[in-house]
Amino acid sequence: MTDQTLSQRLDKIQVALTQMQLRLSSVMAGRRVEEPIQTQWIRPKAAVVLWGLSESTLRKYRTKKWTDGSFLWVEGVHWRKRKGYNRAVVDHWFAHRLNQEEHQSFINRWLKTSNQQVPNR
Repeated sequence: MTDQTLSQRLDKIQVALTQMQLRLSSVMAGRRVEEPIQTQWIRPKAAVVLWGLSESTLRKYRTKKWTDGSFLWVEGVHWRKRKGYNRAVVDHWFAHRLNQEEHQSFINRWLKTSNQQVPNR
């Protein structure tokens, strides 16, 4: 065999290997389990310190729709009576408050990975 023939065979083997690796990574991606989103419920006084907001502002976030296009917090997801605020979900809301689809996707993932019940709305 010539060097050129060996080089061509090596190239074909390399292409076949790359294709197999892509198929394997695609199969493994389908099997990958989503990491749960850690749920940490924080009390209102701690939330005031953490987010630098007043208790009245936090109460407003729970009860009204904002004129800037962001959406109100859902009881049982963003906050719970006697439990406080869901840090992961509220942090995500602050970062994505104007992108409802992105935030809803995060909520759905949180509900799924933390075995939470969908709250009645």
